[in-house]
Amino acid sequence: MRAIRKNNLPVDRNRSLLSFFLELRLRLIYCVLSFILVLCLLLPFSSQLYQCFSKPLLNQLPVGSRLISTTLLAPVFIPVKFSFVLAIFAIMPFVLYQFWLFIAPALYRKERRLLWLVLLLSISLFYSGVSFSYRFILPLLIGFFVTASPDYIHILPDISNYLDLALRLLFGFGLIFEVPLLMVVAVISGFLVVKTLKSWRRYFIVLAFIVAMLLTPPDVVSQMVLAIPLCVLFEIGLFICRFIPQSK
Repeated sequence: MRAIRKNNLPVDRNRSLLSFFLELRLRLIYCVLSFILVLCLLLPFSSQLYQCFSKPLLNQLPVGSRLISTTLLAPVFIPVKFSFVLAIFAIMPFVLYQFWLFIAPALYRKERRLLWLVLLLSISLFYSGVSFSYRFILPLLIGFFVTASPDYIHILPDISNYLDLALRLLFGFGLIFEVPLLMVVAVISGFLVVKTLKSWRRYFIVLAFIVAMLLTPPDVVSQMVLAIPLCVLFEIGLFICRFIPQSK
């Protein structure tokens, strides 16, 4: 019996490895199919969706203003590009759920609960950051530049430039809203302690402005709009971490 088990052991490992890749392929297929399905639903309305997406800009311009295109293909491809991005944003909860289903069997019950909670919070915080940026930050930033523009300059926004600016802000704020959660997870897991986070405050402020410089257009106002909330979220995460029991 021992010889048979030893001979069968490599076969079992091969089967386990094969089942691992089959499960991974299945989850990836579900993600791809969900993306294609959502994209097919969005594409017929891509023009209307982009028009709705551009309201924060159009509302700041004079009545009757329109967006322009400096290339022939942009009026068609920019709304389609936005539909692609919107489809990715829409299926992210489903993708994270598939990720959880893939790794959950390898975790203990306590670890599964913690991971499930982290995924739910991360999704909620990311979409909260995107919503906050779209409702408040983007109109505020556009309004500032429109107001600060001289009267002898007629603003004609390009649809491609607006999409790039808006997506940078939305994605940037979606990420920075994850900062408190990352800090809490790091403290709970014992990877960091509150004292270390406090000592990193000055370096984090510098890092916040570097991240803002990379994610926003090259102007001071845009960088301040992103860097200041990032520093505030760091302080919020630090405040929450103070109530987490520390292992001595």
